[in-house]
Amino acid sequence: MNVLLAIDDSPASELAVRAVATRPWPSGTQVRVLSVTAVHPGAPLPGATQAAESGAAAGELGTHTAMNEALRIAQGGVDALRTSGLNARIRVREGTPGSGIVEEALEWPADLIVMGSRGQGAIKRLMLGSVAHYVLEHAPCSVEIARSRESP
Repeated sequence: MNVLLAIDDSPASELAVRAVATRPWPSGTQVRVLSVTAVHPGAPLPGATQAAESGAAAGELGTHTAMNEALRIAQGGVDALRTSGLNARIRVREGTPGSGIVEEALEWPADLIVMGSRGQGAIKRLMLGSVAHYVLEHAPCSVEIARSRESP
């Protein structure tokens, strides 16, 4: 079974990692821990200006920094899963989180996507959209959303 665990640095993602780590999976299950960064070349991150003044192009530094952060997030998930005895690997993508998750699920191919939900209210979700909702609507496989009992 191929399980795609999509995470970011939110508490909801910690719940998703825990949900995967504590479940009894069939022998041979592989978990791909995915972190998607929305930073694109030319879009510097905060703090990139100082380093850019030291010689690096701001866009390159912003992309590099964002990819390193995504890699750090994914590595944390992989470490937690390996402690539980699961075969887990890292994948980092650049792009829009919702479509990046769906594209990864199609390309790998995933049998299940597990992710957290930040539990945005209806107004915020209408204004900003919801990654979880997008994935539920477009995924080529089953999707599990990990939520805390305190989430609305």
